[in-house]
Amino acid sequence: MGYDFPRSLFSWLSYNQYPVYTAFPIPKDNILVMTPAWAKLEKLLYTWVIPSILLLTGIVLLTRRKRK
Repeated sequence: MGYDFPRSLFSWLSYNQYPVYTAFPIPKDNILVMTPAWAKLEKLLYTWVIPSILLLTGIVLLTRRKRK
């Protein structure tokens, strides 16, 4: 339903020769180089370390507020 307008616009801009061929080559990523060891470390970090730090921070804050 929401994609009808862009489709008709593309058709209009291409002299009603639809579908428009908009494929382009996927660029090579030259900036990010990730080894499997680094990927495992990141998974560990995002799955366990950061949530644990957030949980401990919340526990500390709640216990300090409760004491006052």
